[in-house]
Amino acid sequence: MRQNYYKKEWIEKSLYQSSIVKLNDREALIISELLFRQTLKQEKLAELICREYDPSIVCITHGKNGSSVYCNGKLEKVAGINGPVADTVGGGDSYSAGFLFSYLCGTNIYEAAEFAEIVGNFVVSQSGAVPKYPK
Repeated sequence: MRQNYYKKEWIEKSLYQSSIVKLNDREALIISELLFRQTLKQEKLAELICREYDPSIVCITHGKNGSSVYCNGKLEKVAGINGPVADTVGGGDSYSAGFLFSYLCGTNIYEAAEFAEIVGNFVVSQSGAVPKYPK
């Protein structure tokens, strides 16, 4: 969700077609107000998204403060990694990629979120959205 280049209908269509939803704090606030007409606590927002749109997992990232993962009526909080920040571009996308990779490899959602934090932290510690990865 960039600037004001989104509409309620687009967001709802995306949510209806999603099995995993990933938001950051800013996006969570916008969606809360746009779809539910109130500022909701993030756990309640995730619960309502799951109930209304039927994804199985909702991830909400909190920048350096980690992330929260909601699944089956339970919210798990994952600690952030305190590391250097060179460039935040690509941080959210790399979190998503790390989460999906780990989850599809068979880890539970908490382990997938921990791995996503590691990947996201590495990317924001480098300049540019697509850094070179060590082998």
